[in-house]
Amino acid sequence: MATASKPRRRTVPAPASAGASGRRPLPWPVSTAGAVLLIGLLTRPMLVSHADTGQSWYVHLWYLAHQAGSIRDNGVPSLFVHDGPAVFNPHYAFYGGSLYAAAGALALAIGSVKAAYVISWVLGFAAAYGGWLWLGRSAGVRGWWAHIPGALFITSPYYLALPYSEGDWPEFMAVSTIPLLMASILDVLVAERLRPLPALALAAGTVLFFGSHNITMLWGTTVLAIAATAVALAVPRARRRVTRRGVLRLAAVMAPAVCVDAWFLAPDLAYHAHTLIAGDSAAWRFLLTWSAPFVAPRHLLSLDRSTVEPTILHFSLQLPVPGLAWIVAGLAVLRPGRRSPWLRANIVLLVLIAALVVLMTNVGMLLALPGPYGLLQFGYRLESYILLAVSGAVLGVLVLAAAAGPRRARWSWLVVPILAVSVIQAAAQVDVHRPHVSDPMAFKDVAARYHTPQVAPGITDFVSRDLPPIERIQGLRHVRFAASAQDGDRAAITVDARPGQRFITNAMTMPELVDLGGARFAGRSNGYAVVEVPPGATPGAARITLRAARPLPVAIGQALSLFGVAALAAHGVAMSLGWRRRRRTAD
Repeated sequence: MATASKPRRRTVPAPASAGASGRRPLPWPVSTAGAVLLIGLLTRPMLVSHADTGQSWYVHLWYLAHQAGSIRDNGVPSLFVHDGPAVFNPHYAFYGGSLYAAAGALALAIGSVKAAYVISWVLGFAAAYGGWLWLGRSAGVRGWWAHIPGALFITSPYYLALPYSEGDWPEFMAVSTIPLLMASILDVLVAERLRPLPALALAAGTVLFFGSHNITMLWGTTVLAIAATAVALAVPRARRRVTRRGVLRLAAVMAPAVCVDAWFLAPDLAYHAHTLIAGDSAAWRFLLTWSAPFVAPRHLLSLDRSTVEPTILHFSLQLPVPGLAWIVAGLAVLRPGRRSPWLRANIVLLVLIAALVVLMTNVGMLLALPGPYGLLQFGYRLESYILLAVSGAVLGVLVLAAAAGPRRARWSWLVVPILAVSVIQAAAQVDVHRPHVSDPMAFKDVAARYHTPQVAPGITDFVSRDLPPIERIQGLRHVRFAASAQDGDRAAITVDARPGQRFITNAMTMPELVDLGGARFAGRSNGYAVVEVPPGATPGAARITLRAARPLPVAIGQALSLFGVAALAAHGVAMSLGWRRRRRTAD
């Protein structure tokens, strides 16, 4: 017979009466069915047709297919894309490499790139919803009330605009990971021991958050750090729950998980300042100014979900005004004591919301942001963190209502019609109608630039700005490398050349990441690399080769990734053995 075990500590500091409101937990099949139905409602267009999202949907699908091909043919992910317009484009070195690699591995496992892509979107919704549910249960909210913060979050206008206005997959996945990451961090910090499921969630959330979208990684880390510091200062009880052992456990999982992303983060950190997009301040300043009208009060404070841009279907940016009103009024009605940790935490979140709204709507402040923060490009991207803070404040009010006694606890029921309206509006927002694309992988009309040999805006982002631009190209011959994933990031051409002769290639690349043989980089023309045969070369047939290089940042990144994978695997084995040993002892 099993011996009695010690009661588990709460993973989030909460009033002792937080769960004592008489709300009985729903049977898990009922609560699970409700969550599945809601996520199914919001992802129905993806599951049905694959053709109800914006152009970026197909672009990321194309990049996913390329990475899946590289893993299939070479056993490892690549830093480069080889497509119609150009070869050796280091896209994965600067744009969410681990997300493409993970989805590419899933595509190979199930035998379908499109299915893996759709599954990843669905898992993003599930991660956001599940993370908030986990936080709610940890805070002591019982029954179906614990589902409310997550349901409000995934039915909010901007969260749904990410997949259904432009299909911004990397940003959506990074934002969706944040609630799961917060819940697992809190669990690991205050638990008595490192348990397998929280550790797995923490590792997976860390890898995806740091490996999906660089802008979200930068801004999300900054906003979360500011919020966590403010809560720690304002809520001494929360600060006291954090122990040295908890911090060490957290580092033991998160450090190797971040290392897993080092295969692309290391070259990203080393070379990002040399890319065209990093040096083109005029472009991102223009985008910040151009997008400023989208966050005008008439859009943010509207109660409907009309699009803010007529040419983009269902591009909704409305703030959750009813939810914010319910939060503020709830704090006034419930009247918690000034020392209440949840009151202080909610005040911190409301101040954070106000600060982000001011920043998001003030283009002058956005333009004054330092270096990498200015690469935000679109001010409305900050709305993701506003929505996170709103859901956190909703959770705080639910905890306060549950602890306030039967009469005041009735206040929480007023959030139900708000949630119902949000779900109804969300169902209408995702019900988009675009012309059907019979073969999304071909992009005949939506992403032609990625499969036709032409230069197009946007694909030169990661070209090295250190190469001097060459204006006069009359008389220069064009040569094309035939590279693909099957070639293992290698290509070669033989040309009839004289010493010192220049050629325009189809390589849109960064010289630091490739080895060029038989010639040298002379400059760039519209993003394409211009190469020059050495002056001392023998006239006649010249063989020019191009292949992936392993400079120090790339080598270090690959070594760190291998270390991260090995360390996480060792953690998994150790926790599995420890769990079995404890089970045997209990029996």
